[in-house]
Amino acid sequence: MPRVRYLGRLHRRNEFPIGSHHPLRETLLRQAGSNAAERAAFLRRQYATAQEQLVQLWAPREEGAPAF
Repeated sequence: MPRVRYLGRLHRRNEFPIGSHHPLRETLLRQAGSNAAERAAFLRRQYATAQEQLVQLWAPREEGAPAF
């Protein structure tokens, strides 16, 4: 499971198709929430649920500049 610090990057990446007419837009809105705050809370809840089930956290050894 990735470390919690990557949730912000995941949220920014997910917001990109929502701001466009990408085919995944409606699915993301339906499943994760109708606004950015709801979608960020959805990611936090999913992360907490996964953390209850898993014991290992993941992070890369080296990290470049984020794309999102």
